[in-house]
Amino acid sequence: VDECGSCFGLWLDQGELEKLAALKTPPSRLLIRKDRAPVQLRPEGTRPCPHCADYLSVTTVKGTRLDFCLACKGMFLDQGELNQLLESD
Repeated sequence: VDECGSCFGLWLDQGELEKLAALKTPPSRLLIRKDRAPVQLRPEGTRPCPHCADYLSVTTVKGTRLDFCLACKGMFLDQGELNQLLESD
């Protein structure tokens, strides 16, 4: 899992979300922190994939809008979206 130092979003390669969901306690550095204000540098639908540079598509999973790459199958989570996904299980 890679963290963006600018917006505090997370890049997950294919299969990493499932691995995080299987943990009893995910690493606290990946969960939302109250000392970090969420920042979106680019609006959804205009973001390039940090892995392959294709544009990310947007879909809704368990009520949370996610950016994902059709080419490399990774996904970008804005700050707090990992919390939302893990809480909805």
